[in-house]
Amino acid sequence: MDFIDLCKSMRIVDGTPEYMKPLNVGLMFFNDEPQKFFPYSQIEVVDLRNGPEGDDMTEQIFKGPIDSMIKSALTYIKNTVIVEKILKIDGQAEAVRFFNYPYQAIEEALVNAVYHRRI
Repeated sequence: MDFIDLCKSMRIVDGTPEYMKPLNVGLMFFNDEPQKFFPYSQIEVVDLRNGPEGDDMTEQIFKGPIDSMIKSALTYIKNTVIVEKILKIDGQAEAVRFFNYPYQAIEEALVNAVYHRRI
């Protein structure tokens, strides 16, 4: 299969044979710098340690293809934002583990926010 037919089968290009052009989904997933075509196409993770009224804030910006942005942002959140607390209970062999945020909920929220974003 030649390259154009492959792109057509993936539905990432459209047009006549004389004027084939990429679709937005093709540019967002298969271009290393989609921000050239869609300004500010990035994920910004802001960590407000003391809540919105506090002074302590860190920001991390993720750019690149959309799948890479999501993976990088989720890895960052998992490694730096989500914190585990272990509580040992007297008379019980197992400890109780708590997380400040459930990873599955963060993952679902981030992916939904990115894929269902309205301009």
